[in-house]
Amino acid sequence: RGPKRSSQRRLTGGLLTMNRDEHRTHRRMVMQPFQRRAFPDHVPAVESCVRELLAGWKQGDTIDLQAHMNEFMLRLVSIILFGHQ
Repeated sequence: RGPKRSSQRRLTGGLLTMNRDEHRTHRRMVMQPFQRRAFPDHVPAVESCVRELLAGWKQGDTIDLQAHMNEFMLRLVSIILFGHQ
């Protein structure tokens, strides 16, 4: 993971690798957008991401679904959490 306080550690660390108080603090920072009552607010972002994803697919083509889904989720989360289009 790299030395403490290094850029490498900041880029490779996340909620899944945190424990106790650090995990609780970071989880609370991102909790609101993922609560059930916030889901209706995300519908336009999900629709937009799905349309964009499907627009690049052509019938009969073979695709790397995992790569597409990873890209889809990163894009969607960046929109939901950071408003990045």
